[in-house]
Amino acid sequence: MQTLRFKSLEVRLAETEADADAAQALRYRIFYDEIGAKPTPSRKKLKRDVDPYDDICDHLLVIDLERGSAARPEVVGTYRLLRGAVAEASAGFYSEGEFDLAGLLRHSGEIMELGRSCINADYRRRGAMQLLWRGIADYIFEYKVEVMFGCCSIHGTDVNEAKRALAYGLALARGRLHERADVSVIAARAVHVLADGDEPWQVDGDAAGALPLVATLDDRTVRLVAGPGAFGDDPSNFDQSA
Repeated sequence: MQTLRFKSLEVRLAETEADADAAQALRYRIFYDEIGAKPTPSRKKLKRDVDPYDDICDHLLVIDLERGSAARPEVVGTYRLLRGAVAEASAGFYSEGEFDLAGLLRHSGEIMELGRSCINADYRRRGAMQLLWRGIADYIFEYKVEVMFGCCSIHGTDVNEAKRALAYGLALARGRLHERADVSVIAARAVHVLADGDEPWQVDGDAAGALPLVATLDDRTVRLVAGPGAFGDDPSNFDQSA
């Protein structure tokens, strides 16, 4: 994909170990230091958010060219991308550990999992999110991706609060997408919770009052939230298929 720039910000794929390391360091600061997730001992020691999927994913980065260096780039935003062709040839998708994706995996075209997205707090109103989406758009056109999905974490452990947020997302998805037979909704309906003894949550009820819980999400992301929820690998969060 081509490199895109806006003022001092550049969006591109990670090219070196230093690039990937800077993305993992940013993820740690956001997920653990800022949001308050509980790191594993190994992650805490490294001050890095790492897992085996980092080795097979493409890392989309927003870099501030006025800070850092080639050896230590100043990564201020990141998204992790995993195409179906790559997942099939390796460890599968991250989401397969929490959701049954059998219906989604039957899609004949290219699919892509997005995850581990975050932006430095100082850049959340400076075009970093828009650059990430521009980069994703360029990426999906290059690889002819037809379906995007991934886990969207909802912070907290209150099931009822999480249900309200999920209900809001379902209301948006069904109201704005299903009439177009959009493949995103078809994919979401094919996803089921994968957890011992757990049943998919019923969140078809009233979504009133849920807006404050998801107001900080990008609108395009909210519109794609249409799957079930489950506890993820961090007990302080729920994971939502999107």
